[in-house]
Amino acid sequence: MRLLGGGPTKAGVAVSEFNALTLPVVYACVNRIANPISTFPLGIYQRSGNGAVARVTEHPMSQRLGLRPNDFMSSRTLRKTVQGHALLWGNGYREIERNRRGEAVGLWPLLPDRTRPVRVADDRLVVRTNIAGETIDIDHGDVLHTMDLSHDGFIGLSQVAMARQAMGMAFAMEEFGAKFFANDAKSGGFLMHPGKLSPTAHANLRGADGQPKAAPERSRGPGRASGRP
Repeated sequence: MRLLGGGPTKAGVAVSEFNALTLPVVYACVNRIANPISTFPLGIYQRSGNGAVARVTEHPMSQRLGLRPNDFMSSRTLRKTVQGHALLWGNGYREIERNRRGEAVGLWPLLPDRTRPVRVADDRLVVRTNIAGETIDIDHGDVLHTMDLSHDGFIGLSQVAMARQAMGMAFAMEEFGAKFFANDAKSGGFLMHPGKLSPTAHANLRGADGQPKAAPERSRGPGRASGRP
């Protein structure tokens, strides 16, 4: 089962890997980790029979890997993008483009919310993704997968999903504080009634649909008290 961060939290605020980046601390942490990784020198190396390691210069990706791994992205852009995916979704995927000789000639990022490893009928492992509305199965040997902590060794856990309750609280406090100060730092007040309110009266105070407002919206309305002490 794939774990994603989307959906409401106990604070009444929806949290996902997309809106998590609007929390300054999340954005700063992702940026702080992904930036250095995206600028590390990168090359292809081969170990010889005597154990020595030499840089490979004749491979098709020798120059492209550290400069422009595909026709549209710099090496920094690709690495920072995929590392950001891994830090939010727990999974970062890059498809390996190959020539007719089977040599790698390019790397392309795959969207983590549309990509997952799948074991198919003949017990092969493929990476299933959706590109421009089309579902495609890619052999796992043609995909580089950066994965965080995992329960099954195939799919990483979404860090946002694991911390969604804490992030939901942060979003709720941020929204409550913003609306509180937008209201000149005044509470909604209280409505006092000397008698006991009927269920119909309670429904009228709640709203036209008879349902309480979703948090933290409900903090904007006045409190209610009925009956004598």
